[in-house]
Amino acid sequence: MNQTRFSAADRQCGSEYASILEASPDAILVAARDGVVQEINPAGLEMLEADSAEELGGTPLADFVCAEHREAFDACVKALWRGERSRGEFETIGRRGRRRWVEMHAAPLRNAKGEEFSFLWTLRDNTVRRELDRQFIQAQKMEVVGHLAGGVAHDFNNMLGIILGYTELLLDGVPAGTPRHEQTLAVFHTAERAAALTQQLLIYSRKQTPRPRVLDLSELVMNIDHMLRRLIGENISLVTLPEPELGRIEADPSQIEQVVMNLSVNARDAMPEGGTITISTTNTIVSHGDAAHPGVPSGAYVVLSVADNGAGMPEEVKAKIFDAFFTTKPAGRGTGLGLATCQSVVRHWHGHLTVESELGAGSTFRVYLPCLDASAKAEKFGSPAGPPPRGAETVLLVEDEPGLLALTAFVLQRQGYTVLKAVNGREALGIAHEKRSGKVDLVVTDMVMPEMSGRMMAEWLRATNPGIKVLFTSGYSDCGQEGPMEVDMEFLPKPYTPSGLLHRMREVIDGAGVEKAEQSGSGIAR
Repeated sequence: MNQTRFSAADRQCGSEYASILEASPDAILVAARDGVVQEINPAGLEMLEADSAEELGGTPLADFVCAEHREAFDACVKALWRGERSRGEFETIGRRGRRRWVEMHAAPLRNAKGEEFSFLWTLRDNTVRRELDRQFIQAQKMEVVGHLAGGVAHDFNNMLGIILGYTELLLDGVPAGTPRHEQTLAVFHTAERAAALTQQLLIYSRKQTPRPRVLDLSELVMNIDHMLRRLIGENISLVTLPEPELGRIEADPSQIEQVVMNLSVNARDAMPEGGTITISTTNTIVSHGDAAHPGVPSGAYVVLSVADNGAGMPEEVKAKIFDAFFTTKPAGRGTGLGLATCQSVVRHWHGHLTVESELGAGSTFRVYLPCLDASAKAEKFGSPAGPPPRGAETVLLVEDEPGLLALTAFVLQRQGYTVLKAVNGREALGIAHEKRSGKVDLVVTDMVMPEMSGRMMAEWLRATNPGIKVLFTSGYSDCGQEGPMEVDMEFLPKPYTPSGLLHRMREVIDGAGVEKAEQSGSGIAR
């Protein structure tokens, strides 16, 4: 009778044991000393991508460990042979090729006599956790980059503004085609590249307030065509194929220009011996599960394609190209932020960025941006054509960088303006409250200054003169203790060129409206 009760209890215990194994989210398996799997639960079958234990066919557990981790796995096995518990983290690959990171715990199993007869393995899928850890580390990196970019951008863009300003003035007085003109132009273009790099850091670290516009992407590409040709060099052919009846998108034009530039530079670098870059725009309707547009949700899109006929990329490189700081270029030749910036911008505007590439067959990057309703009208943008406009108004110029203050005052006075100079907000308020304050037609002020910010100064001025017009400038728009700037503020990003400033000032004085700022402010669209 007692024996019968024991057998029933034993059977119940075995049933509960089986239920536990069935319900466990972790892979649990028993393997012999040679590594052959003897028992395995459903989670283990899923991890190894098998339908049954018999399907494993005596395959040793080591064969599921990726080659680069095999040595570490063998060390864990040797610890088990010595009768010790073992732990490790490895990347595994299932029978159908799926790779996972697993956290492994293993211990010897002993019989009643204390003899080892097999090993118990518990495997936990850590793939998601590792990806979250990677993203967290990446976020920490970008937080550091953001603080660095924000701190450096203000002073650095002031310096670049002085370089761009004086070189533009020099170019006006040097005959084209002469060696001196080419040398001065080289300085100007180098300063533009430095400004673009600073802009790239600010975009990726989200230290800018996006300023959305309704855009015609074909028009944008054509407006920067000449700049792209200069950027990619003479050994690269550039073919642009803009769709004339393109749908409209909503985005910050300076950010989209940055995407086009980064993709073009990436294509150029893929063809060191020369080649062809093809930039095209099209209207596309993506249906659910459309194999021609993998990973892109259904909907109507405007698509920008940048294709090269370079060497292409292997799969292991293609899997990492959008990671910040990842680059295949030699030290000092790349920041590893170009494609990461592109992806950050595209995602912000609810778009998608894809890449197709094969070794020996080049690469094609496609930017999918949601298409607006057909009634949406694109706004004109870019630097106005023609010579810098003149004026006779009085301008209160507030700038704490002495070199930039002197340069800007000289430029404005040469164009006919009366200039009142101040090195900070408090001095500007003092000037504005003198009798001549009634003659101030426009305030041009830096946003970040000691003692009093440009925004606070403007608020004080508007309290006594509500109609006064203010044009803010800054090396980055997300600045000041008062928080990020409003989208409808009149704003000109630094570094700006003299011609860019003069055109922008006339727009503000004449009431041309917000959102006419020179794109990226650095003369890139000149």
